[in-house]
Formats: sequence, structure tokens, C-alpha cells
Amino acid sequence: LIFLTFLKALCQKERPIVLFIDDMHWADAPSLDLLKVLLLDPDIASRQAFMLVGACRSNESASNGPLSAFLRDIDKSGASITKIEVGDLTQKAVNELVSSALNMPQDTCHSLA
Repeated sequence: LIFLTFLKALCQKERPIVLFIDDMHWADAPSLDLLKVLLLDPDIASRQAFMLVGACRSNESASNGPLSAFLRDIDKSGASITKIEVGDLTQKAVNELVSSALNMPQDTCHSLA
């Protein structure tokens, strides 16, 4: 794989690479197979310079789709997986974010949050 060779050339302990993929529940099997090759390649793994950060809906990853199979395969390989579940934001937290983003007092942002 050309991409694997490219990644091996870039991955150095002094210059680690973090790949972030959002909405992984939409990924197809061939794309997940490529990620699996990258994550499980012994040369890349030995450098400890590559990290995949993936985001998905928890209800989607629990299904029997390609992402579920991908996660099982990575887990069986012994690779390190850290799962972080993020809950819904409260109305107060959303209001604080809107207030901060717009540089407005929180009490004037309730209708926007």
C-alpha cells in the first residue's frame, strides 16, 4: 500500500501523527480495513508515533456493522483502545459556550442556547 509506505516515512517519535476521523459509524468496510492495516502494522506500532482518534455515536458502534467488526478486530489484536463516552451538554453548558463565543453576558444568551 502506498499510503502505508507514506505513513511509515512520516511517523517518527519526534513527529507523531494523530489522525482524527469523525462520524466513524458511516465508514465503509474497505476504509476501516485500511485503518486496521495502519494500526496493526508492526513497524508503525513499534515507533509509537501514530494515533487514531475516532468519534462515533455510541448506538451506532454497538450494532453489527463494519465499525463493530473493526473495533472487535482491533481489540483482539491487543492494540490499546481507550473509549471515552461523552454525554449530552446541559442547557447551562450550551449557554456558557454561546456566551463565550459571542462575548456576551450569559443572561442575554438564553434564547440562543
